Amino acid sequence: MKIIISESQYKLLIENNNIVDDESKYLSELENEISNMETEYSDIISKYRTLKDKIDEVKERKNVNYTLSVSKDKGYGKYVTLKVKYKDKWLTIHLMRFDEYEKLSDREKKQSIKDIIEKYLMKRFPLTR
Repeated sequence: MKIIISESQYKLLIENNNIVDDESKYLSELENEISNMETEYSDIISKYRTLKDKIDEVKERKNVNYTLSVSKDKGYGKYVTLKVKYKDKWLTIHLMRFDEYEKLSDREKKQSIKDIIEKYLMKRFPLTR
């Protein structure tokens, strides 16, 4: 069975049920609405993005990935090197001489690594407000 309705009935049906009749027109309306919101709320949007970036940066600093390795230098001897992944880059930090590192307890080693990474990141990539 086929139901035939008039154009005015069709328009009324579209208006009352929020059915999209013209996709191009609807897309244009949506784009205009977003543009208006971006203009009206640009300060809020900018502040939100800045805060989100700062939160992500602090979280990344708290959960730094690193590897330890032992390196040799003719004049310096063996030393422990940290490879730290930060902001999708690998950074190399010379931790300490190997004989000094061996004397530390596991807890002291972990704390020493954490402190050196924090100091290095604060020096090389200072946090700003």
